[in-house]
Parts: sequence; structure tokens; C-alpha cells
Amino acid sequence: MPEWSKGTVLKTVVPATVPWVRIPPSPPDKEITMSKATLPNSKSRRQFAVYLLTAYFITYFIERSAANKGDSKLFQASNWPIRFLLWYGFLFTIMYLVFRYRSLKTILLWGILIGIVIELVLFRGFFLVSDIGYGLMFVVPFWVARKFVKYKS
Repeated sequence: MPEWSKGTVLKTVVPATVPWVRIPPSPPDKEITMSKATLPNSKSRRQFAVYLLTAYFITYFIERSAANKGDSKLFQASNWPIRFLLWYGFLFTIMYLVFRYRSLKTILLWGILIGIVIELVLFRGFFLVSDIGYGLMFVVPFWVARKFVKYKS
């Protein structure tokens, strides 16, 4: 006599769909994410341009006043405009990238601190007026760029 088939034991059967397993969505396309992250908007480009022009302007007058006192050798070189634009362009671009989201007070304090280090290491002296000048040389371009660059409406 044929045996009746025994029903499946519930503990041994794997159901077709397992409710506790969830497949996460696929990650976003890296090329799209990177391109959005690296392309600045028009306001940030204008802000950087205003920042850099202001920094050049202030630095030129600080260097000129130092040259009038005999402290600067920059203007004695025949290629001083190129050296001025390249060196300070590099310096201020790094400063902008590092400090663009910081408060003006933080930028001023870092500028003074960097000025103290530069004066001690390069010029072997400590001149508080020069160090405050470095702080202002760093903070004023940020202030001008933040104050005068607005969104187009």
C-alpha cells in the first residue's frame, strides 16, 4: 500500500522570499557625484575672483610700504611682477581653499599666527605690527568677498 506523502516540516523549508533580507539601492554614479562636487557655482567663482584681486591689492601696498622702509627686496628684482603674481597667487589660493568656510575672527587669528611664524623663521625677528599686518592681509579679502559678492536675482 502506498504511503501518504508526509507534509514538509516547517523548519526545513526555505520560503521563496525571505522577508528579513533587504538589498540596498545601488550607489550613485561616481562620475556624476565628483563632477558636481568639483564644479563651483558662479557665486563662488566671483567670490574667489574678488577675494584674489583684493588680496593682490592689499599685499601690493603692504609690500610697497615695506620697500619704502627698506624691509622688502621684492621690487629690486627685474621680474618682480611675475614673482609677485605667482607667489601671492599661490599663497592666497591655498588660504582661500583652507579658510573659505571659517569665520573672519578665525582667519584673523590664523593670519597673525602665520605672520609670527614667518617673521620668526624667515626674518629672525618678532614685530607685532607686521604680524597684525599679516592678519589683516588675510582677513580683509575674505571680508570684502563675502560682503560685496551677492547672488544674482
